[in-house]
Amino acid sequence: MRAKAVGVVVLVLVLAGCGGGSGEHTYILVASRTSRARIFAAGIYVTVVSPLAFPPSTLTEMKKKYDFVDHAVGPEVCSFSIKAQGEKGAMAFMNGKIVKVNVRGTNPLASTVCAEIRHEMQIHGITL
Repeated sequence: MRAKAVGVVVLVLVLAGCGGGSGEHTYILVASRTSRARIFAAGIYVTVVSPLAFPPSTLTEMKKKYDFVDHAVGPEVCSFSIKAQGEKGAMAFMNGKIVKVNVRGTNPLASTVCAEIRHEMQIHGITL
């Protein structure tokens, strides 16, 4: 159940949290050391590669739930390219942009995170 929450939160952050800047921006996330989910999510690394930099306010929110690390460890479990579509308002600039998500790690629940990301993308009609 906790791995499901990790996957959903990452997906939402990826699709709704990008903005500003140019070029490619890479963020590597792990469950926060202060999070109870850390017990279940230890050894799972989620890499997000965005064509646009995350705004400072988004990074601040993310740091409440995730720790940022310099590199991911472990074998690749899954990788997705997600095309943002249907965004409105302040996030409309993300429409048509491709965000890459990669899950790595030795934790057996990493595959559950991948399955949940796939499931959420299908529910929301997001192009893989």
